[in-house]
Amino acid sequence: METTSVQAGDGYRFRRPIQITGRANYARYPAWANGPDFEAVPDAIIGDPWLGLSAVWFWQAGAGASLNAYADTGNIEIITRRINGGLNGYADRLAPYTRAGLVLLGHCPTEVRAFQRLAGLAVDGIAGPATRGALHQHLRKL
Repeated sequence: METTSVQAGDGYRFRRPIQITGRANYARYPAWANGPDFEAVPDAIIGDPWLGLSAVWFWQAGAGASLNAYADTGNIEIITRRINGGLNGYADRLAPYTRAGLVLLGHCPTEVRAFQRLAGLAVDGIAGPATRGALHQHLRKL
């Protein structure tokens, strides 16, 4: 995606929690949000209500299609690829996801083994793909 400046300092760069970069995204987002011309005034995107809506837009449409289906299956890798265009920060997302999931299910954030026993998995204390998959399925039942 084109992120270079057409005019000096036009700055089509990261400004949001989920990154909206590139002139094309700054041009597409206002139609969805019924917002101002972010392409003409890029810094307008940092004001309310655009503050949170840009992340919702990117999740729903900006990545090319809604990311909900990937979230429903716990596919953190695909979500990372769609948002970042690669696996930047992927490993950094796995541990917090596991800790948060354990806490939401009533475990201490380090009780991987206890969860694995409860889920009928091989107990090794490693939150690998099978453990994260089971964790996600239990979270969906909440």
